[in-house]
Amino acid sequence: MKFNYTFLAAALLAATGCTKPAHVTFNGNIAGLTDATFFLKDAADSTIVAENINNGNVKVDAQLDNPGYGTLSINKNGSKEANNFEVYLESGAYTIAADAARLDHYPKITSSSSIQKELSAYYEIYEQVVATSHENRLKAEALLNSKKATTLTKNEYIALIDKVNAAQDAEEEAKINAFKTFVSKNPQSVASAHLMSKLEVDVDPVAYNDIYQKLSAAAKNTDDGKELGAKLQRLVKLVPGAEAPSIAGNTPDGKPFSKAGLNKKGYIIDFWRAANQVSRVNHQDMINVLQKDKNARQFGIISVSLDSKREWWTKAITDDNMTWPQYADLKGDESENAKNWMITTIPSYYLVDSQWHIIERNVDYNRLLFTIDSYVKKH
Repeated sequence: MKFNYTFLAAALLAATGCTKPAHVTFNGNIAGLTDATFFLKDAADSTIVAENINNGNVKVDAQLDNPGYGTLSINKNGSKEANNFEVYLESGAYTIAADAARLDHYPKITSSSSIQKELSAYYEIYEQVVATSHENRLKAEALLNSKKATTLTKNEYIALIDKVNAAQDAEEEAKINAFKTFVSKNPQSVASAHLMSKLEVDVDPVAYNDIYQKLSAAAKNTDDGKELGAKLQRLVKLVPGAEAPSIAGNTPDGKPFSKAGLNKKGYIIDFWRAANQVSRVNHQDMINVLQKDKNARQFGIISVSLDSKREWWTKAITDDNMTWPQYADLKGDESENAKNWMITTIPSYYLVDSQWHIIERNVDYNRLLFTIDSYVKKH
């Protein structure tokens, strides 16, 4: 008996439901661009395209095993600048256009993907609204980090810090306005929660929470949307003026935290870990600088360790000569303190007033002294 292998192969393919692998194609021309590279990463952060760009031409066809939010890069070879842009990849054809002299701007991408259309619409608004404030912030920070800044008097340096802070605040406000404009123009956007998750919502959680409430139900029900909603619910409780959370755990001799003994104008809440070198260095600076400054002395220090091993915690306290109050629940990353205060990096610093209300959260250590100076002068 002879077997019909052609018929058998066809039957097996049908039985296993075999389909043609998904593919994504990119075509375009970037006039004047030579000696450059086009990269494409999929939703699993795997590189699926790495092609040289010759005479500005982009023409690629890649198998797409992991559709979703990926990354597109167009970089001149040898350049230290990396131009990475978020794209939404799904099976189909994409065309791309960009300016060779402005590769740091989001390229024009045409696709049948509805989510990619939303990304393109958002980044177009973003660049229109944020561009000027972004440049101003970069200039202010460049001056702060220049040699000229080291020759300034204390008052001049404080004024420069204020200028940098104002530039940073202006850029953050522009980002909020850009996103608000996008949501207003695209109320049914599915990608809006994902885009919002990329923004620093903790800078102004109240403003972002107001915008979040206007997102579509579809956006809120995405994984990004659910995570973002929960995060904002916690963040709005940690805004300046709100009552600060209590501190979980005890001192090394077993005493729990109590607000009853607070007698300073304010407090630095220092979240640290024994194995974190930056924390340990900053403790010495607290002793040698902060505790000797006229205004900073009006603030107490309360350290909250996110260690899990008691012996590491107590040895570091002794070695660092930390004479101020120390607390820990010794649960490490699972600490109630990390959850309640939303600590995601170590070290982190809060400032609270004498009534245990938040003055500022996530204060950069280099700004602590200036923030305290400003607060003391006003209070």
